[in-house]
Amino acid sequence: MTTLTLTIEDSVAEKARLVARRRRITLDCLVQRLIEGLAVDDQKAGRDAYEASDESFRLVSAPLGGKPWNDRGELYDR
Repeated sequence: MTTLTLTIEDSVAEKARLVARRRRITLDCLVQRLIEGLAVDDQKAGRDAYEASDESFRLVSAPLGGKPWNDRGELYDR
């Protein structure tokens, strides 16, 4: 386990303590869950962006036609 030191405004720290107390968890647990949630959201956003770009490429791609030669030798005979 890693020890992490944060410097935040007193008012923000107090709000975080109140949230943790209402949820009956420690402040450490609250921060850990927040960071884990951000990491999951970030991974999902990356996956969604990849899928969207993949879909757009698939929609705009068109066949480029067949090659006008049958084998490599025929290509060089031109």
